Amino acid sequence: QVGDHSSTTRSGDGAVILPENAPFTVTVAMPGAGFDEASLGLQVRPDQEDLTARFDFNVTGFTLKGQTPDAGERGCANSPDGQHIHFILNNAPYLAKYEASF
Repeated sequence: QVGDHSSTTRSGDGAVILPENAPFTVTVAMPGAGFDEASLGLQVRPDQEDLTARFDFNVTGFTLKGQTPDAGERGCANSPDGQHIHFILNNAPYLAKYEASF
């Protein structure tokens, strides 16, 4: 979001009402595909000798590298390599991981 939001209000149902001169628009999108059965587990295998670690994710109910089927119609950012894990370590920027183990 950009601009001054001091004149932005909400209706009784919570919808955002923007002033006519707002520098952006809000578009309602239909609900996307749900992943109700998705889960993500993690096992970390540290190697004390060389101070590295192996990360093994257990991904169920979700396909890494799968494409979001309606991303174009929904205006979603869509990685050309598909769905991935946003892996953050030690507060660094995330790494996009397309494999469950690395």
